[in-house]
Amino acid sequence: MQGYDLADAILALSLRDRSVERVEALRELPTAASLAITNSPKSPMAMAADQHIRLANGSDATPSSSGYTATLLAAGLAVEALTKAEAAGAKMDRLADLFRDRRAIDYVGAGASLGTADGASLLIREAARIPASAYDTRHYLHGPMEAMDATTGVVLFGDGREVEITRELDRIGCLTLLVTSRDDIDDGAALTVIRVARVDNLILQALVDIFPAQLLAAELSDAAGLT
Repeated sequence: MQGYDLADAILALSLRDRSVERVEALRELPTAASLAITNSPKSPMAMAADQHIRLANGSDATPSSSGYTATLLAAGLAVEALTKAEAAGAKMDRLADLFRDRRAIDYVGAGASLGTADGASLLIREAARIPASAYDTRHYLHGPMEAMDATTGVVLFGDGREVEITRELDRIGCLTLLVTSRDDIDDGAALTVIRVARVDNLILQALVDIFPAQLLAAELSDAAGLT
């Protein structure tokens, strides 16, 4: 294999790291980005990879049960994170530049996402001293949205009417961030889209959704000199 670009990235899996073949593969492809998932950060495979995830799943049965499950879980989370091209952190420089001078920012969501919108608006008020309010999606369509323009910003959470509102706001030049699991809407001149995983558990969804808002609050707090 020496000298050939057979892979751009390698994900090496070995609970106890007793597989010489995986270490050899990592060493034969030094230009490939590599991630090892094992139980020991000092193992040969972990040392040969660029990055390492330690499972630390404790004692296991023979044959392995918790080790197998832990390996699948870690690999799934890692692949999901690595393949999300629009991960929240990657959009923060753009969002910080766009949102730093807003005279007001509205946060919009429906159902459980209204709680996310409310928490996110509080973050911006406290962290960046920017006037911010939270609204239910349906209510936002009939009144609050009319006051938004090119000097304001809106952050929406959801996959339904929120997408329609986002497109309308983008048309009038109002800076907008959409946090959604949908993949049929892309960034525009005034629009930034952050795609998140879609989960059935509403509390877990709230944890996923609030993360981009927390990062944005941190960026705007820095921009305002209020870190």
